[in-house]
Amino acid sequence: MNLSFPFFLIWSIIFISFSFGQNNLQESDYYLWFDTKITLENSGLLNGTVYTEQHIMGNEKTKFFLSRGFSPGLVIYEGQPYFDLELQYDVYSDNLLVKLPPRLGSTALKLIKRNVESFIITDYEFRNLSEYDSEGSALRGFYEVSYTSVFFVLFTKYTKSDFERKDKGTIYYEFPFRENKYFLKYNDAYHPIKNKKDLAALFPEYEQKIRAFYTNAKSMRRSDPHKFMLALMNHLDNLIFSVDKEIKG
Repeated sequence: MNLSFPFFLIWSIIFISFSFGQNNLQESDYYLWFDTKITLENSGLLNGTVYTEQHIMGNEKTKFFLSRGFSPGLVIYEGQPYFDLELQYDVYSDNLLVKLPPRLGSTALKLIKRNVESFIITDYEFRNLSEYDSEGSALRGFYEVSYTSVFFVLFTKYTKSDFERKDKGTIYYEFPFRENKYFLKYNDAYHPIKNKKDLAALFPEYEQKIRAFYTNAKSMRRSDPHKFMLALMNHLDNLIFSVDKEIKG
């Protein structure tokens, strides 16, 4: 469903709003206001399919990113931001769901994936990548923006496995997380980071300090690999920043 609002009417609304002193609206406030004018029924978000759950999930190991419930978030969809939404990220099938408001039946829609540019669910940002890494492998789907620096960006790919279980004659499914995959966007290329050798190959001038960090944070790496990776990125960021600052004087 495409936007059915005539463009001249949209611009008339914008002009009238600005003439009444709306210039000080923050961008998110403006889009929230704009969404109320075109209404969700007329927005591109309805270009999705009704979501029907195919699995019975018996415990906390669901197919979803945070929980089986919906969480607050926003979406950039076909170039337009939509704020104040209820979202759910299905990690297992790599799809984004949006819960419609009660006036539209509280239905969950599966958004058209190619139209989702990025989204934020709670405090986690994801981007829809269509790239190739430095080894020629395709990067497709939703990747979390896990660490952002002026020098590089760390992306995390989450995936889940499925296991069929039986309990008193009832079949249900568990979806535990698989090992995360990490990609560092550096010098306009996406580099897979599997171990310290991969990172040292990108930053040979910091190889000894990278190896030392792996040694000193061994316990964290075993107990919480993702927390370790974020700490490692912060350490590397500080190293690069210190050298860059010295060079620039």
